[in-house]
Amino acid sequence: MIKQSDLEEIINLIPIPMLILTYDDLNIIKANKSFIDWSGINIDKYYGRYAGALEIWLIPEAWDYFLDNLRKTYEALAYELKLTTSDGKIHFCNLINKVYEVDGIKYLLIVMEDITRTKQVEIEKEMLYYETQETLINMTKDIEFLTDMIIRERINNKNAIIVDSKGDLPVTVKQEGKKQININGYVIELNRKELNIIGMIVEGKTTAQIASELFLAEGSIRNIITEIISKLMLKDKTQLAVFAIKNGIV
Repeated sequence: MIKQSDLEEIINLIPIPMLILTYDDLNIIKANKSFIDWSGINIDKYYGRYAGALEIWLIPEAWDYFLDNLRKTYEALAYELKLTTSDGKIHFCNLINKVYEVDGIKYLLIVMEDITRTKQVEIEKEMLYYETQETLINMTKDIEFLTDMIIRERINNKNAIIVDSKGDLPVTVKQEGKKQININGYVIELNRKELNIIGMIVEGKTTAQIASELFLAEGSIRNIITEIISKLMLKDKTQLAVFAIKNGIV
């Protein structure tokens, strides 16, 4: 039969934080090296004391709940708790227990599996999901706003075809040759291709769709759009669309 001293030596070699407690009163009789290194606690002052006195339980009530369930069955449990180490860092841990017997005496082994990184990934995924949802909602609002502006501008534009034979609103506006725009005293000239691309951006078309319609590579379209945005001293495609509508470019 394995001796208690042999068991303590064995768990000292295991690279996972572990505690050995008395079965009846849950006093600490051993903490392995991994626990000491991980927690940063001076464990010597806690030997022989109730495990709940350890300064690692971020929420003491959660530890009490774990013990209540433990005392009812003393069967193996896997319970998630937030623990804090001496450096103030918070860790998500699975506490796993096992009752064993040595020389006719029962002990309780508690293994602390640090799952902080796994929880962080889960939280990051959840945050990314909600950020994506919020972005989609904002994009939908922007599209609705721009669409409303486009319709209003084109209804009032003498060059626009107000309705077709089906009664639908038009998707294009006539553009002839080049167009000059005065921005703070600077005259900016846009050619036919640039005007066409601006018109498609206003219509909500993607870079890929614009490239397909103009039989150009997406990279070329991106370069042209970047040049237009720079030329008009704007920041992005959304500003370009709003600027185009407000200034009658399309």
